[in-house]
Amino acid sequence: MDLKTGIRYYHSGFEADFRPEAVTTISEYHRMETKESDYLIYNIPGLVEINQEQIDRNKKEIMKAFKECPTSIVIFVWAQIGGRAQDDDVIAFNALNDAYKFPVESLMFIVNNIPPNRPQQYEGKFLAVLNDTIKSFDVTTVDTIFIDAVDPTNSAQMQNTRAKLMKYIAVHPAHKQNKQHDIVLQLDELKQMRNILKQQQQQAEQDRARLEMQIAKMTKEHNRSQAEANERFQKISEECKSMQQRAQAKSANEYKNPFKAFWVLVDSTVDLAVGSTQLVGLGAGALIDLATGTSSEEVSRKMRDVTKGITAGRVNGLDD
Repeated sequence: MDLKTGIRYYHSGFEADFRPEAVTTISEYHRMETKESDYLIYNIPGLVEINQEQIDRNKKEIMKAFKECPTSIVIFVWAQIGGRAQDDDVIAFNALNDAYKFPVESLMFIVNNIPPNRPQQYEGKFLAVLNDTIKSFDVTTVDTIFIDAVDPTNSAQMQNTRAKLMKYIAVHPAHKQNKQHDIVLQLDELKQMRNILKQQQQQAEQDRARLEMQIAKMTKEHNRSQAEANERFQKISEECKSMQQRAQAKSANEYKNPFKAFWVLVDSTVDLAVGSTQLVGLGAGALIDLATGTSSEEVSRKMRDVTKGITAGRVNGLDD
């Protein structure tokens, strides 16, 4: 299940290609060094495998990464087949979230490698069906990014993908990920788990009227969250520009471009593994702070101003 997308970023520290055996079996990371701190971008294996030995290996690698980098942004990547999340991805997320109880503010979802020419309600249907499947957690449009399949030789497509990722990553602060207990997943239980998921999906589809209403609702919320993400990112860009100008006035020789740091982050994160988890051990505020010399207090205040309302959107949904 842990196949690479075929997107290759030579600056990321991770390489992906089209080989079906190109799976992540150990936790690997790209280190971003600054004078003040080191930042790690982890690529973590998927959880579900064909035998218990491999499952246990993945458990150890995942827990090792969280132990090494406990304060982080967690990005869970959903593979899709025919516009639906794979059952094994749902099983993996449930097991990981049960073990760590991820803080919602630092948790993001990416639906990867989707067809550019998709139906108008593709995103809404994916989220509606997924939320019917995951009963203990609401996957919101605020925290979910849909990434088109891209041609790695097309620089415009790659730039657009980076910008789209940046808009979402920039408003997700890093939090400490506290392990509640070891990850629990046994091979002999997988068949039963898959059957339960199929039953839940069938039950949801039988109530077509309710499902169609949910799809329409999620589609509307997705479209609105896209517009709001653009607006939030524009505000962040304006704040960065203001900080740059102050930094230049303060010392032209010491000036650094904060977007260079952002691009390092995005280059490293966009190299996605299907069904895997990415850990990003930094936040946008920290990057701006390091890049411009702006005080942490000022960065935190400005980021709170820019991102206010996001938590309410997660809890209450977007306004009608």
